[in-house]
Amino acid sequence: MPGSNRPVAGAGLPGCRFLAGFVCLLLLTGCTPKRVVRPPEPRPESSQPPRTRPAPPVQQTGLAAAALARQQIGKLFRYGSEGPDEFDCSGLVMFVFEKQGIDLPRVAREQAAAGRRIDLDQLIPGDLLFFGERGRTISHVGIYVGDGDFVHAPSSGKVVRQDAVNSPWWRTRLRVIRRVF
Repeated sequence: MPGSNRPVAGAGLPGCRFLAGFVCLLLLTGCTPKRVVRPPEPRPESSQPPRTRPAPPVQQTGLAAAALARQQIGKLFRYGSEGPDEFDCSGLVMFVFEKQGIDLPRVAREQAAAGRRIDLDQLIPGDLLFFGERGRTISHVGIYVGDGDFVHAPSSGKVVRQDAVNSPWWRTRLRVIRRVF
């Protein structure tokens, strides 16, 4: 009852006062009782090697195109040829991407309008590099194969080969990069 002078149950017990004082002391000093934290149980080791993630479909297409382009290294350049034994630059690109299920125009100038534009720092294998030589806007095309290299069919009397994108000759002539997959 309010206003009664009845003692609160347990208030007169010495243990309760001590416990209440201890809790107040902990709260005033910012201390809290520590909990026992147990380390996680070790997981049983698997006998299977860790799985690697497969490349996304876009990258898989690009990697397949780059691999097929590398397989053509050493084949003769012949103007107007589309493979499988001789190529010109746009014929090589058309051949490689046709095998990936992607239809491209026949000439480099028209291929340069396909797909979407990519910046140099976004290159992935399979991207198309378009170059301008002899005063033309687009006159040559190659397929980026990774590690700063591309595969292309350079000119008459030569063979399909791999060159560095950043070599002085090619870097100064690079006009546009396209992704068609």
